[in-house]
Amino acid sequence: MKPQDSQVNDMVIMGRMGMMRMPSSFKGSTWVWYIAIIMAFSFYAVISIEFFLLIVLLITLIYLPFVFVIHNAPRPRVQEEEKVIVDEDIAHFKRRVKKALDENAVAQRDIELRVLNALVIDLSIRYDIPENVVRRNMENVEFLRKYLGDKADLVVRMYRRKHDLRNALPKNRFLKEINAILEAMK
Repeated sequence: MKPQDSQVNDMVIMGRMGMMRMPSSFKGSTWVWYIAIIMAFSFYAVISIEFFLLIVLLITLIYLPFVFVIHNAPRPRVQEEEKVIVDEDIAHFKRRVKKALDENAVAQRDIELRVLNALVIDLSIRYDIPENVVRRNMENVEFLRKYLGDKADLVVRMYRRKHDLRNALPKNRFLKEINAILEAMK
């Protein structure tokens, strides 16, 4: 037997056992196409992800303000709570007025101080005077006479009486003084 025959036999045996490299049927340009297809698919995947992120970003930018507005929308319960608080304040004021008309000195001073505070704000707005200047001059008759006229004496008396919590005014006099100050604010 020739030494070449043994090599051929060995190659055939190894080929049948799967140990031998078979000759390649690929040509050189096939590898280029394979790499080009892989690059195209990877480019497509990257662009698809970018488009997906762009669409998500646009949807977020469009709907985010709506979500923010809906989240911060006023709730009816809050309005009901405010209404209850206002109703309680009005009820408290009504009780205070009733006590003042029943000649309770503390309630009368409370009502008088509320009216004087409203007068201070009214003078401050109407004559463009700083509010603290008006408050400092509440006992100054000449200052108040420039703006209130003959009602200035009444305002000064009422202001000086603010700490007198023992002496209550009669109902008619109390109403007359309050009405006089309210007329001065008109």
